[in-house]
Amino acid sequence: MKITFDNSTKELYRKAVNSYKTVGGVNAPGVGAEIEVGSVSNNNFEYDNKKSIQDIEKAFSDIDLKNNQDYMTVMSHQMSPEDFGKMMRDGDRPAAVPPEDNVTILDRIKLEVAKSGEEVHGFTDTLDKETLENLRTVGGNLDSKLNKELKDAYEKVTSVDSMTEGMKKYFVVNDLDITPENLYLAKHTAVENTGDRESGFFMVNEYGYLAKTPDSFSDEELSKEVDSLIKTIGMEETEENVESAKWLVNNTIRVTEENIEKVNVLDSISFPIKDKDIFKAFAIAISEGKNPKNADLTRAESKYDLAVKDMDFVKENLTLSETRLKMTVEANLKLIESGIAIDTKDLEKYVEELKAFEKTESFKEIEEFNLTAEAVKTVKEAPIAFIATVAPRIETISLKEVAETAETVKAKFDRAELAYETMATEVRRDLGDSIKKAFQNVDDILAELSEEITPENRRAVKILGYNSMPINKASVKEIKEADLKVREVIDKMTPSKVLSMIRKGEKPMAMTLSEINDEIDAGRDEKLEEIEKYSKFLYKLEKNGDINAEERKAYIEVYRLFNTLERTGYAAVGTLVNQGRELTLGNLKSAAKTLKSTGMDVKIDDSTGYFVTDMTDELSPERLKEVVISDDKDLNTLYEDLTRIPMAETVEKAWEAEEYRNFRQTLDAPEEVVLELLNSNVPVTSENIRGAMGLMFNKAAAFNTARRLNSKKFDEDMNAVEEALDEKEALAEAYDELIEDSKEAVYSEIIETDTYIDVKALKNVYLQLSVAGKKAKEENYHVPVEIGGELTEINLKVVHNEEKDPEVSITTSSFDLGTISAKFTLENKKISGYIGSNNKETVSKLEKAADNISEDIRVIYVKNPENYMNSARLATKENVETVSFDSLYKVSKVFLQAVKGIK
Repeated sequence: MKITFDNSTKELYRKAVNSYKTVGGVNAPGVGAEIEVGSVSNNNFEYDNKKSIQDIEKAFSDIDLKNNQDYMTVMSHQMSPEDFGKMMRDGDRPAAVPPEDNVTILDRIKLEVAKSGEEVHGFTDTLDKETLENLRTVGGNLDSKLNKELKDAYEKVTSVDSMTEGMKKYFVVNDLDITPENLYLAKHTAVENTGDRESGFFMVNEYGYLAKTPDSFSDEELSKEVDSLIKTIGMEETEENVESAKWLVNNTIRVTEENIEKVNVLDSISFPIKDKDIFKAFAIAISEGKNPKNADLTRAESKYDLAVKDMDFVKENLTLSETRLKMTVEANLKLIESGIAIDTKDLEKYVEELKAFEKTESFKEIEEFNLTAEAVKTVKEAPIAFIATVAPRIETISLKEVAETAETVKAKFDRAELAYETMATEVRRDLGDSIKKAFQNVDDILAELSEEITPENRRAVKILGYNSMPINKASVKEIKEADLKVREVIDKMTPSKVLSMIRKGEKPMAMTLSEINDEIDAGRDEKLEEIEKYSKFLYKLEKNGDINAEERKAYIEVYRLFNTLERTGYAAVGTLVNQGRELTLGNLKSAAKTLKSTGMDVKIDDSTGYFVTDMTDELSPERLKEVVISDDKDLNTLYEDLTRIPMAETVEKAWEAEEYRNFRQTLDAPEEVVLELLNSNVPVTSENIRGAMGLMFNKAAAFNTARRLNSKKFDEDMNAVEEALDEKEALAEAYDELIEDSKEAVYSEIIETDTYIDVKALKNVYLQLSVAGKKAKEENYHVPVEIGGELTEINLKVVHNEEKDPEVSITTSSFDLGTISAKFTLENKKISGYIGSNNKETVSKLEKAADNISEDIRVIYVKNPENYMNSARLATKENVETVSFDSLYKVSKVFLQAVKGIK
């Protein structure tokens, strides 16, 4: 489920802006006019009675920042290494997924665990007193911050050894949960003199009140009145309820069902609270992404357990046909997160809440996600035989139709108790022999057809054989292409990709396979994915102590060969196929070297390329250690040898733990980094945070690396960007070429690097360049420039805002000149603004440059010019082209040239 934080302040923002625009039907004064806004406290953010429109814009931006940081906090507490590993095994890259999507996927993982009846773990299945006292990690899962939170929460709970009357009243009157934080506050703030009753009287006919002040009743009279009141509010007249109601009356607290239940809970707690109960509550809180100090000490089940239990309870008591309810466990979770839980005495009310939820966008999102996930699962588990049925319509068939066909064919095979090979898994071991015997002549058939003996061709023959269809070149080609299309799309449809598509408004079930494939590929950075795979290969290589230097070199050479094949569109494979030569490692090396020197362009069919990609996915040091690597080894034999050997689970988990540590480091990112991403319309993912931090705190470092790797091309691109600085479209085009060329140089260097630590460092450079490219789409440029022989950068931001005049802000720094910041505004085709520097000599030299730009530009000395004129905290809006922005770009170019010309 997607957690939704309180965003009511956004509505306040909208109302405030509207009231600013039209006060009493008359247009309000210009920008900066004061408007009346009621004092509101929400999300730790307050409006005073009078705020300018700029203040409200800032507040709006801060709300987005807070929501993202809330999600990151949830991730920090909620995601365990096991959860992270499960996401990676499902094909996702958590570091490339926005926090809110990660939270949604995590909820699904934890719900599946709850459905299976296992305990839901947050970070711990061994959390105990020793952990807290020693502040050591549990299996490497707990970081120092969480350890501190756990210790703090534990000390607060154990500091309370009893529940006083004053504390009890404090909890009931304020309607507080019994948490470590609230226990601590109650102990230190509750008033103990409960005998001082409020004046006044209670009315019997008004819900929850008595007719007289409680001290005027005898105990017998009070009991009768309380009995009557309990009947009126519809509760059972148990001894526990009666005593709790009496306590409420004696403390002049309104007698309601909620208050009676709260007193019952408080009375049921034994103090001091036992360690095992404390730790259970902590584990549940952590699994739900909460700080342990906010753990509900009365809960024995997590929200995931409750969601599953509630669903089963409703199903047992009301059929779906009676409620017309498309109920899901995710729907129950959503209501529980909203504070609505099943009340066995009022099931109909709960069902009405579920029905209402059915009509919301959140439910529609859940429904589409579940349908799509189930369709993908159905296809993966179906016999490969179903491909023959969908092949004739493979270009137009929808995912829904593919899944329905797959389900029908699977049911047919299951009824006949036929063994079959599924789309996504190996043949079941208990059925493997019969299938092997049935298809033992596949290679002979391919040889007769003069077709390569590859896994893809073998699968095609098997699919035709399952369906008793003619086997010839044309039929093998048709089946192979359909099989490839289905496998490619299903492999790409990871939970995060599906969720992303749905949140963009897409309906995957109704889309064709080609449409889904194009949609997913549109957002991919294939080079970054390849960097990730190579990083993993090197990490595992270095963790395997049994591999010597010679073997290490050979394994890297094999990996690079397949990487080269992919990068060159499998041209070397095509060359060998066209020449009728065997696909051996030696022949592939030779063909790849020839193509590199001649630049030949050879095409091959997609299925052969898919086979090579599939091979790359199977490469791992521990597998290569177990196979013979030689130049006469053909690809088919190598593939069979590799897939026969299981992946080493311990090394795989070590890699997941390494990635998990890297991921968690970004969850405590500085506020200004997250805000910079938000204001540049760049997704707040772990990878983007890492890239943005590099850009912010290691200025020009990425460009210096790119220049070192390919200085000639870099300088050409850098000069082209500077030349195009005075025109919006030309700048965008030149800058895009600079970024792509720089990324390519870094990527090529990574593939030629053979140590994990160096690849990791270069990957950070790649991420910085990637984020720079994304920010440029919002006219927020990091432009490399050479000033006084030093390669530095200017940060140029063009701000488009409906409510204000357009402006550009520029910041740069160098060893000789210090830091320089400028802000220029375009108003009525006239340029005005400021230039500031923390170097007094630079200020003097800039005065002349300012005169060349406009007489309305002031040059000032300021200790921190970047902060003084920083506009990054203003949320930019959609560009409204009511004026030309070319003048701002021209000013930027003149300014840059002036700075470069300072002697």
